[in-house]
Formats: sequence, C-alpha cells, structure tokens
Amino acid sequence: MAEAATTTSNNNLPRFLFGGAFTCVFPQEFQNVSFFREIPDNQEVFSHIVTDQSIIFELVEYEDTPDDQIAQFHFQELAAANDASISTVVSVDSIPTEPGIMDDCSAIWLLTGQQAIAKFNEPDSELVEVYLAVFRLVQFQTDMLVTLNNPSLISQLGLFREVVRSLRLVDPSIFGETKFSI
Repeated sequence: MAEAATTTSNNNLPRFLFGGAFTCVFPQEFQNVSFFREIPDNQEVFSHIVTDQSIIFELVEYEDTPDDQIAQFHFQELAAANDASISTVVSVDSIPTEPGIMDDCSAIWLLTGQQAIAKFNEPDSELVEVYLAVFRLVQFQTDMLVTLNNPSLISQLGLFREVVRSLRLVDPSIFGETKFSI
C-alpha cells in the first residue's frame, strides 16, 4: 500500500509505492484507491478526488519485445484489457536514462495515445487520453508501467513527465534475490 510523506511544492507529495520499494512525486489530490477497493499486489492505483483521472503503477513480467516497440505492445495489451473500441497511438518517445531517474532501467519509453473505453460497464464509450511510460528492468525480468488516464482530454503531459522523472527504485529486494544478467 502506498503512503504519503512530507508535502513538496505545488501540492505534490512524495509517495512510497509497493511497500516503500519505489518513491514517486505527484499531486496530493490523487488518493490511494486501495483504501476503497481491492487492488492487485502488482499495482498501485491513485484517483484524482475531483476529476476521473487516475495514475496506475504496475509491475509486469518482462516482455521479450524490442525496446522501440515495447510501449506500443503494452498500450495494445491495455486496450485489450479495457475492451477499448478505439485505440490510437499519438506519439512514442524514448526518454534518455540519466543518473537519478530509475538508475536500474535499461530503457524508458513514453507513449501518448487515446482509447475509447466504457467505464463501469456503461454502454457508451468515453474517449480517454492515455499516457504510458514503460521502464525496462531487464535485470529483474520486469517491465514497470506507469499510466495516467485522462478523460478530460486537456493535456496532462507536463504532469505525467514530472511523475515519470520522479520515480525511483529504493529497495530492489521487491524483486526477490534473483538478478538476471543483462
């Protein structure tokens, strides 16, 4: 379960994810959904208290897909899981790995797209802007996905980039004792 730490500027809070194994900073208006419903152990889910925006952190098995195609792969997997009637990739960019930004990553990819999704079994689909970051953690045989779902279609790319740039692996023991060679 994620917890909040001391408040930072701009109403952002440092958050401890996956029992403190990761930290990330994002607005305090995003509340931990696990207080309201059950969330799988491989996910941390936050929902904005006013908008329908959500931020999801998910640890998934490493996919043997080329780095330059991994964001599209996970985006299509997400579209299938959401039963999206429309799934469109708008852009895909590589984010340079640099000291301090998820040092254990071999690659980071950022995808912006749109999906038409029916929420809560409603008959009508809603167009949702989807920001997806994929952190390749080859040595742990894990891809970490960070997704911002934005139904308002007002660009939140700046906010999402801040979230992505603030993500840190604090405790690699979350992946167990086994480390795979790269």
